[in-house]
Amino acid sequence: MANPEHQETPEVGGGPSDLRPGHHVRLSALGERFHQSLFFFPALFIVAAIALAVVMVFVDRAVSTESLPGFLTTTVESSRSILGAISAGTITAASVVLSLTLVAVQLSSSQHSPRVLRNFIGDRFQQMVIGVVMGTFVYCVFVLRVVRAPLEEGGSPFVPNLSVVVAIVLGIAALLAVLASVDSTARGLKVESIANQVTNETIAVIGERFPMKGEQLLVTNLQDPEATMARLDRRDADAVLVVRSPEAGWVRQIASDALLAAAPAGATIQTLISVGTYVMEETPILSVLDIDVPDDDEAEHMSRELCAAIDFGNERTMQQDVDFGVLRLSDIGLRALSSGVNDPNTAVEIVVRLGSVLRALLGRDLSGEQSDDDGRTLISTAAADYGSYVHAAFDPMREAADNQISVYEAMLRTLGQLVDQAGLIDDAEASEGIHEAGAEIFERATKCDLLPRERERLQSVAELAGFVPAR
Repeated sequence: MANPEHQETPEVGGGPSDLRPGHHVRLSALGERFHQSLFFFPALFIVAAIALAVVMVFVDRAVSTESLPGFLTTTVESSRSILGAISAGTITAASVVLSLTLVAVQLSSSQHSPRVLRNFIGDRFQQMVIGVVMGTFVYCVFVLRVVRAPLEEGGSPFVPNLSVVVAIVLGIAALLAVLASVDSTARGLKVESIANQVTNETIAVIGERFPMKGEQLLVTNLQDPEATMARLDRRDADAVLVVRSPEAGWVRQIASDALLAAAPAGATIQTLISVGTYVMEETPILSVLDIDVPDDDEAEHMSRELCAAIDFGNERTMQQDVDFGVLRLSDIGLRALSSGVNDPNTAVEIVVRLGSVLRALLGRDLSGEQSDDDGRTLISTAAADYGSYVHAAFDPMREAADNQISVYEAMLRTLGQLVDQAGLIDDAEASEGIHEAGAEIFERATKCDLLPRERERLQSVAELAGFVPAR
């Protein structure tokens, strides 16, 4: 193995056209685009409606009219009237659903935060409603085109009896879907619904991204802490290969397994960025240590493979970005505390939801360090600790909640509960971060113009949680 101190470090980068994303990262990114689109999912319903129309017309041609019960048969004029009425009604209903969705997006953006728009755009139920309504319209149009009277040119006489019955069923389903959409939109505008959805989504990401301490058998910082710190103390001067960002954008995914697989056996990979950070083009994002100096072709190939494990985009997503979930909740709280809104009760609602998110982070390994059987090691120099998440959650509202005693009290009580939870699992690192944030919040609150009873109540809460010494 060559000595890193006596070798020149090649810096490898490439343009977006050079990048070939890894299969798993590409599929995940496409899945996120599919989920956050008002086009793709409804388009599937439209395709299904066309297929259903073709199948039903085929069935109608195969089934004799005499074999059908009387209540299933119709005439040419009736079938055209029914199909025309349903198609006209559903296209009108579609405009209503889309209008409601856009109004909800506008209201939520102005009242809560622009970052909660994904809640409405990515709402699978609303996408399904749009798909049902649009699909019903397309189905009726495709069936209507095959209706023929005995004296009309262009084909033999044909009345699609069963197809018309299906159109009636679809029309009723579309009507019920519109009513359900109105109800869902009205309930979805409530801050409780938005906060609950963002909280659950963030907690789900935490469970997928961060293993519980002790669960990840290949986390080397649990096996040899001193060796881990020694590796983290090594800087870019020791790197054999530095990989630079092929494009500018938000880091949305880092596939740890793919990074390990892309490096030679025995290599140490340092991630210099984390999920949720914005990088400019040619920014160093990875450094590879403990390998022989590669030639230009090998370095280029390794760089491509490593970059393929990282997904960049022009906006943040909730695929791995826990910070983004915290930011979305914090944004709602800040908007509620602004002078234009002045709604401390909403801020309190957000505080307790942030507490649930921080509770989910307790006892988890946040380092992102992994190793495999071939001696490859992945470490992060940009991984956030528990205290960073606590400060990200509460620092903005701590400064914005001027003289809002209920908000300060909610933050202290929430952090007090987290202290208790951290004590149950003996998470000393988390306890330290919580105590630091709690002391800062109490100090900021005491600078406000408080009544004696309010000051006494805050003092009691802070003392109970251990944020300040008992009197």
